[in-house]
Amino acid sequence: MQTATPFPRHIAVLVLATLACSFAANHIAARIAFDHGTGLLLAMLCRAGVTLLALAALVFWRRESLRLSPATWRWQIFLGLLIAVQSFCIYSAVARIPVALALLVVNLSPILLALLTWALGGPRPTRVALAIMGLILFGLVLVLDVPGRLLSSATADEQWTAGILFSLTAAAVFAVALWV
Repeated sequence: MQTATPFPRHIAVLVLATLACSFAANHIAARIAFDHGTGLLLAMLCRAGVTLLALAALVFWRRESLRLSPATWRWQIFLGLLIAVQSFCIYSAVARIPVALALLVVNLSPILLALLTWALGGPRPTRVALAIMGLILFGLVLVLDVPGRLLSSATADEQWTAGILFSLTAAAVFAVALWV
């Protein structure tokens, strides 16, 4: 099997910068689209379509083979389903709560990945890593105003709760996808 040659450094940096900018903008664009009546399915199809075009261009440009073994196909299908669920959950969260809040919760996925890896027999997180995870969780509790919401006599905001739950689900599903 032929191994792919790496991109030249300047091309790799350009590709990574372009992807980072598009990832940063896509959730904000989705929120704007939702505010103007766009449906969840259309937002997901646009994201998937742009991703398909980018990956197809990359595979075509690099002349990579799409042949996979049957065992690999099963894992690829499973991974695709996980990413589809993650996309659904992220966009469902963004449709209900502010983008920044949704993405802060979704970005718990590295913590969940470290804990999942440990639970499945991998290395235990170091004390420093556990301390950082605790600090991150404490900050998230403050940002989400969990104490204020728990002490408030007002009825719970169902949209906020659903948005947070969708974000947590997206984080968990993405952690599993990264583990796979």
